[in-house]
Amino acid sequence: MGPGPRRGNHRGARMTVFLTILLALLFFALIMASIALHEIGHLVPAKAFGVKVTQYFVGFGRTLWSKRKGGTEYGVKAFPLGGYVRLVGMYPPARENAKPGWLTNLADQARAYEYEEITAADDGHLMYQKKTWQKIVIMLGGPMMNILLAFAIFLGINMIHGTWTSTLTVADVSECVIRADREDQTCTAGDPPTPPARRASRSVTCW
Repeated sequence: MGPGPRRGNHRGARMTVFLTILLALLFFALIMASIALHEIGHLVPAKAFGVKVTQYFVGFGRTLWSKRKGGTEYGVKAFPLGGYVRLVGMYPPARENAKPGWLTNLADQARAYEYEEITAADDGHLMYQKKTWQKIVIMLGGPMMNILLAFAIFLGINMIHGTWTSTLTVADVSECVIRADREDQTCTAGDPPTPPARRASRSVTCW
């Protein structure tokens, strides 16, 4: 009889570890799904407004899988710690009167790297060439997708689980009806019973 409880405790501990790992993986998968949807929030309006989008990836590092469709490479990378959408033409041409500084140098380096792939055929499809309101929609598409996702999650929880609401709880039921102006509030033989007390006595009698 001795080994029985120990075996049960070990089995329960293993189940707890398994459930913990499973929930952690599920949470991680949901985080990655929210990141992927966030990037879709940028991708869809960018393509709708004619911006050249070369890459849509979930994760960073070495590419594990990718597929090119419609001029965009979709894929998954080795480290699922984020994601990105590459919009061509994020940096407008350099201004001649720009003040020198580390921030200007950083922008010039990023611009030079990006403009290596820009051709004459991309004219009109660059991010900086779009109207201001279109650029705002593209940049806000990601955060709006996260807001919609949060709304859908809370809506699903409320529809499936419901929300907590306070309810009335009867603490005590009087056994008889007593006038409020009577000094002695104790039930006597001549006091009529209350409906709950009458129903209780009937159930006892039937039983």
